[in-house]
Amino acid sequence: MSETQNKICVICGAKSNGYHFDVISCESCKSFFRRNALRNMDLFQCFFGGNCEIHYQNKNRKLCKKCRLKKCFKMGMESKLIYSDKQKELRRALIENNKKRKNQMIAHKKRLVSSDEKSQDITNSCDNLEINTFNTQVSAEENIQTDNNNNEIIENNLNHSLMPIVNPVSDYSVYFNELEDNKLSELLNALKHLEKSVDIISQTFVDTFRKAFAILQSKVEIEAQNIVKMSKCLDTFNNICESDQKILIKHSAIEINILRMLPYFNYEYEYWNII
Repeated sequence: MSETQNKICVICGAKSNGYHFDVISCESCKSFFRRNALRNMDLFQCFFGGNCEIHYQNKNRKLCKKCRLKKCFKMGMESKLIYSDKQKELRRALIENNKKRKNQMIAHKKRLVSSDEKSQDITNSCDNLEINTFNTQVSAEENIQTDNNNNEIIENNLNHSLMPIVNPVSDYSVYFNELEDNKLSELLNALKHLEKSVDIISQTFVDTFRKAFAILQSKVEIEAQNIVKMSKCLDTFNNICESDQKILIKHSAIEINILRMLPYFNYEYEYWNII
């Protein structure tokens, strides 16, 4: 474990967390290879001459899938180690079967314990039956004697009851308190991860659906990463469990990205400016 922790990913140079598909790699490259290794390489297109430097500090790691996948194979990643759909189904069935057998064993043990407890409960119930019957009779006699006194107390309470008066709120403030100010500062700092650079280095006119889809796909992936970084700067987001965090990101990242793209749409000529 200590050996792999000190090594770096041979694909992008990021910190490695072990061997994946027969190569020392990071979690990001492992997931990327699993998603794309079985796809046709011709579906990907490099817009930078086919010689992109794949590095975790370089945006090309996410922008150019073709060069990244090509390097994965070059460094020795094996696509045959990826589970097929049939293998995944068999593995899932095996896990479910083991889980079912474990639950059956736990349920059987609980039934044995419950049976012993019921036997003891029956014995205790028989011993306490006479005592409970006697206590019930005594309580009934005491309740008859106190009913009249209780009725008088209830009548007195009703006569002295007061109706609450609702007053309008007038002590509001138009200024932020310390907590609200901290929340606003936290939000503004988090939004820095979503800031866009407006420096246009080059302009490319995209006239086919395939080119547009490739560019948009890379942009969406980068924006999704930025949304995750932004969310992790919010205390409220960090206070919920990891599974809820993933659900929130999964079901909101696309909507957030679409809303953020609206200012870059040219309504007069109906085209997008992608920066």
